[in-house]
Amino acid sequence: PTPPTSSNQPPTADFDINAGKNKNFKELDASPSSDTYGSIVTYEWDTDNDGQYDDATGQTIQVKTKDVDTVSLRVTDNDGATDTISKTVS
Repeated sequence: PTPPTSSNQPPTADFDINAGKNKNFKELDASPSSDTYGSIVTYEWDTDNDGQYDDATGQTIQVKTKDVDTVSLRVTDNDGATDTISKTVS
């Protein structure tokens, strides 16, 4: 990846874990993520804890709680800068 220019600051990745449509699911909502100097263009999720952000994309996803322990989110801004965060889903 191209390093961000000096005028760009990386985005901040964050997500909320909410009750899903039923007790077996959780909704992960990345809307608390932010980018002061631009906009977030991709939300990539690692739900199987393999270090690859290839399990889901989008600002909001549903996960089956019995299949997930740690979830990671990577956000990328319009200048290519990234940030990641991991949380335990229980």
